[in-house]
Formats: sequence, C-alpha cells, structure tokens
Amino acid sequence: MKHLATVLYEDRAADDRNFALHRLVVRCVHDTLLERAVSLDFGELHRDGLRGIPRNSNTKVRAACLRDLRDLTVDGNHVVALYDSDRVHDLVPTSGRCKRELSLALREGCSPADRLRVVLLVRNTETLIAALRHGPVEELVGRDVFEKALKKDRNARDIVLKAAAKEDLRAVREALRRAVSSLDYLAAKLVELVVPGLAP
Repeated sequence: MKHLATVLYEDRAADDRNFALHRLVVRCVHDTLLERAVSLDFGELHRDGLRGIPRNSNTKVRAACLRDLRDLTVDGNHVVALYDSDRVHDLVPTSGRCKRELSLALREGCSPADRLRVVLLVRNTETLIAALRHGPVEELVGRDVFEKALKKDRNARDIVLKAAAKEDLRAVREALRRAVSSLDYLAAKLVELVVPGLAP
C-alpha cells in the first residue's frame, strides 16, 4: 500500500514501533472505511498507509511542521499535526480565537502549508482514557491499570489504548468518537486522505 499520510502526535510512546494511540486512530479510520464498504486491510493501513510519529510535546510537533514538512510530504502525501488543546497557548496566542483561527496560526511558516492539516485534541490523551472508563475496556485491562493510565503512566496508557483498538470493540470506539469529537474529526480527516471524495 502507498504511504498516504503521516500523523505527528504531541504524545509520547512507551513503544514507538507499536504506538498505541496511533493504532486506535487507525482503527477508527478503518471502522469508517468498513462502514462505507471500502475494503482495506487494517494491517496494511496501519503499517504502510498511515504513519504515526510521536513527538512528545506540542513544541516538537510544531518544530517538525516548520522544519520537516517538505521532507515528510516529498512523495505527495499529507501531514496531520495533532496538538493537545490544553497546551496550545504555549505556541500561539489563544485568547478569543476559534479553532479555525488557531489552526491557521499553527500552519503559519510551514511549507508546503497545503499539505498540512491541524487537529486540536480536546484537552489531551487522558481525555480519551477518561471517556473509556466504566466500560468494556476497563473490564479488559482492570481497574488498577486504568487508574495508572489516568495518572499518565505510559505503559498503562498503552495497554488501555491498545485494548480500545481491538477489532471487536467497534461499538466502544463509536461511543468514544461521540464523546470526544476531536477524535472523530481526526478520523474523518484521515479518511478523506485515504479515500479522497468518499461521501460522508
């Protein structure tokens, strides 16, 4: 499968080779494709189609967009920069600005800007974990692991996010996307890049 897009994450991973948040995001994209009768293998989409790069801070995501965007898009693909919205004020003035204005401000100075999409994750990764509480994922991983994940333990977070990405938990992901609209928005943007022109 051709490489289609790179997602730069504010988050950091316990295991860069199997980054759990990216696995969850790709599974959400795959769910949508299946729903729209587009047959793509999840393994290929995860391994080849959508590349996930954890950058460990909003500042490092922004630096990669300013410095590396041309290299990341050399084959004609796109980059999606995922910022935690609770820390974006460290990069650009946020007072009175809507998401669209913040997105434009975060694209300033990036070239080629037309190949960059900006998504603001509501608050942070722990928002996703909290939205998974008291359901099948917590039952799968256990309350102790879940509590550690909420306290930003990277290994526990990865266990929770990988559990949420299990193929048979599609209903859990659908509920998560309804609860965290920015995850749904991110998945929709990636679907557009995977299959341009796919009807909503």
